[in-house]
Amino acid sequence: MKATLVIPTYRRPERLRALLECLTNQEGDVLQRVVVCDDGSGDATESIARGFEGRLPLVYAWQEDLGFRAGQARNMGIREALGDVVIFVDDDVLVRPDFVAAHVEAHARLRAEGHTRSVVLGFRHRTHELVGRVPTWEEILAGERDDRIADLKGASVAEQDDPWIYVYSCNFSVSLGGPELVFDDTFHGWGIEDTELGYRL
Repeated sequence: MKATLVIPTYRRPERLRALLECLTNQEGDVLQRVVVCDDGSGDATESIARGFEGRLPLVYAWQEDLGFRAGQARNMGIREALGDVVIFVDDDVLVRPDFVAAHVEAHARLRAEGHTRSVVLGFRHRTHELVGRVPTWEEILAGERDDRIADLKGASVAEQDDPWIYVYSCNFSVSLGGPELVFDDTFHGWGIEDTELGYRL
């Protein structure tokens, strides 16, 4: 199985650079494409993204700045996606070397169990204070947790009463394919577009 990583970004070039640097060290041969989805940031973001073209299988997609439209930006990434899995990650997230492989392995396990369509949820630690220097994994793992995300490690979200409320686009993946894998373009501003997609999936 192969994966495409979709990264929406808006005016945070240094955070994007840190994430892309992490992606250059991914284990295995499962990362087929990285799509940087620029929500109208400008030249600095494009320059940083294009600086990784020789190091990553990178596609840069841009849309006009009409306010924060993360769902529409992610849809640009879905249209450019290749492979079997699309992984959504925010531009201010730093990832471990096994990040992409772990998502792909989880989908492979679910497919082997007979699930043709699956959603895999990841976790997030805040990295705002860490950008500008290279943090240790201990610092990242000891970071502040996002209160809006329930810690379900080891638990099956499918066993929850409303599993869709745990879909946050900072770190989740979906089996690629099917018309339902599209964010609602009517959402503008921060939040809810990811949870709404989770509800439909």
